[in-house]
Amino acid sequence: MAGCGVAVVPQGSVRLPPSSVAPCHVPPPAAVMYAPECKAEKSPSASAPGVCALNNSIYAMGGYDGTDQLNSVERYDVETDSWALAAPMGHRRSALGVTVHQGKIYVLGGTE
Repeated sequence: MAGCGVAVVPQGSVRLPPSSVAPCHVPPPAAVMYAPECKAEKSPSASAPGVCALNNSIYAMGGYDGTDQLNSVERYDVETDSWALAAPMGHRRSALGVTVHQGKIYVLGGTE
């Protein structure tokens, strides 16, 4: 199978030469699951937050508000369609990497 040739980046997608991408599988549209529309209001947005999903919730953490990097963590509960503040991070970060492993959220790198 040939490579997909598309990389997802914050500004959209970029076409890559077939030799630079690994083979991948794109599921048919019927297999793609879509989240319900979020109607809950979130606090003012920050640029470059880290985002991940864990246990029916979506977490948005850190970011840059135009003046400072942030250490805030906000949690969107899919079941109740609501946002709430969670415990803040120990350090202010923007443009951070976030992953989930064995039920824990890990924050990597970023700008302080």
